Amino acid sequence: MGNYRLSLLGELEKKIWRGWVLAKGEGLPLRWIYPFKAMEKRPLTAVASTLARPEQVVVATGEEILLSQDGGQTFRWVADRYAIAHLSYFTAGAISEENPNEWIVGTSCNGFYITRDAGKSWRAISAAAICLSGQYYETINDIAYHLSDPDKVYFAYGPHGKIALLNIKTGFIEPILSLPEPDGIVSLSTIKVNSDVWLIGQTPSAIWIFCNNKWLKNRTLYTGFSPYFSEPRRKKIQDKRGIYLTAWTAHNLQSLRNHFVFIKNHGMNAVVIDFKDDFGSIMYNSQVAMAREAKAICPIVNIEALRTLADEFDIHLIARLVVFKDEKLYRYASNRYALWDKKRDAPWAHFIKDGTGKLVQREYWVDIFSTQVWDYNLQIAQELQRLGIDEIQFDYIRLPSDGPLATIAYRHNIYEMKAIDALESFLKRARAVLSLPISVNVFGYNGWFLTNALGQNIQRLALYVDAISPMTYPSHYHTKFLGTMPYLKRANLLYKIGSDRAAFYTKEQTCIRQYVQAFLLGPERKFSKETYSNYIKEQIAGVYSSKGSGFLLWNASNNYYMVKQDLAPSHLWY
Repeated sequence: MGNYRLSLLGELEKKIWRGWVLAKGEGLPLRWIYPFKAMEKRPLTAVASTLARPEQVVVATGEEILLSQDGGQTFRWVADRYAIAHLSYFTAGAISEENPNEWIVGTSCNGFYITRDAGKSWRAISAAAICLSGQYYETINDIAYHLSDPDKVYFAYGPHGKIALLNIKTGFIEPILSLPEPDGIVSLSTIKVNSDVWLIGQTPSAIWIFCNNKWLKNRTLYTGFSPYFSEPRRKKIQDKRGIYLTAWTAHNLQSLRNHFVFIKNHGMNAVVIDFKDDFGSIMYNSQVAMAREAKAICPIVNIEALRTLADEFDIHLIARLVVFKDEKLYRYASNRYALWDKKRDAPWAHFIKDGTGKLVQREYWVDIFSTQVWDYNLQIAQELQRLGIDEIQFDYIRLPSDGPLATIAYRHNIYEMKAIDALESFLKRARAVLSLPISVNVFGYNGWFLTNALGQNIQRLALYVDAISPMTYPSHYHTKFLGTMPYLKRANLLYKIGSDRAAFYTKEQTCIRQYVQAFLLGPERKFSKETYSNYIKEQIAGVYSSKGSGFLLWNASNNYYMVKQDLAPSHLWY
């Protein structure tokens, strides 16, 4: 019986995980994505079945759950995240071997949910032991029912091969032995071999079997990459350590030379400079026709002189290009590309009070679904490539996060895409026309968790880009995130664990290059010189002890007073 179950499981896994469900499943959600030739099935984020009933398959797409009763031939919709937990993103699932109506789903940051009526109603399962802070829980990678006790499930979580046993009734979590190699587990299965229960864990590179209270490596797997992955591009951007400069800082060549001396004297080798800033101003003499029509040109940077100076100091030159926050394009052609306010029937705006109490518009956002907006930004990126820039870094590649978001109308969303589909399409198009490395910036939390928040799903974005830079600024996290600990130790862990998580969830097919906080905010302003110097050191030490590759320092004023030492790995103190 044990061998039969092992064989059955193997066949089931081959069918499900090698795309059989995607190929056969009628009724799975579809999406439009560039080049818009035909609709494709939305990628699955979880698949569950049982040994007892292999014809029953439950799948998730991140935001929806669907059921097949014919082995994946056809599916019907069961529930979405609004019926379970409003902000949840489904990452794992399991079906009870005994009760076909009992399913458990795991999420990226909201814990576990269970149904005992085939998805009609759901409740949360208490899991306090994996709570990171407040409403944030560890990401559940996969779930498998315990074959001898129907009230317990195994689950894998996080990037370091951790597994535990959850009691569904009590919420009690019992850790079990972690993998000998600290790789995150992407799938879990349980089988019975004679009277023993075996737990099978698959990491991105190997299959492991847990029996007799120890892990045994079954076999090594080939680690595949996205068809857009390029080893030569990856080598160009690995271990780049640098600072951010505005165009206004960079336009003065003597000031720029001083910053380049600072970069080299402190163990760094890269710089990020605004070439299209937060207001849509293009800071060099662009020849892009639409940019000139939009009066977006502010030609203060001499790219040829900048390139010469970067070569002199052997500095990797990164052009920051702000994409969807763009006042020039917002105002262009009678607001043709602006987000629209369906309540006011006017261009959408987020108004705040200035120092005098007057309402002013804070930000200007254009429609992320507009292919014309994509092409405009890609024309600029292509021009920068021709002018000798080493790397394009897309910033504000997302939806707006503040203001009256519920009143936004996306007039250019003719394909009825989700935000992540638009961002994937933009990057897929970028990859088709750009040969130089591409990087993107994301919110720190969107680098920490799998999510579709604001369209920034790092697992999907990683298919097309060479580097992702989460902005993991410790000041932006709840003080008890990761538990109560000294502030500087927490800063170290935020970068170490955050980098490892992002590397694992993007399957290490893109470099994780964190933005490090080189500014003080709130209570941090009371730090002494020694403390804020150590603050920088601890953040970077966290990066170096992780699977991340390099770092970038951010200070909007470009005053890097917090840096008091060489930041190269050979000079570190960890």
